[in-house]
Amino acid sequence: MRLFAILVALLISSCASIPLSTIARFSTFNAQTIARLDPSQIRVRVAVPIGYEINTAKSQLTISLESKAGTIIERALELRNLGVT
Repeated sequence: MRLFAILVALLISSCASIPLSTIARFSTFNAQTIARLDPSQIRVRVAVPIGYEINTAKSQLTISLESKAGTIIERALELRNLGVT
């Protein structure tokens, strides 16, 4: 499980800008830690090219987790624009 978490973090970091400290923290997550996550506290930074904008009302971000037994838990997260940088 730990190796899987590290691989996921590395794959995500290859297409995103994730601080190394966050990757290190995620590598210690287990099933119980993930189950206790509060979706309202998860923040995702999305950058788009100049001239584009994200329509948060029509967009969605979904997290899907699958256990070793094959049980799938899927949650849609509310998107809010926290600002423009």
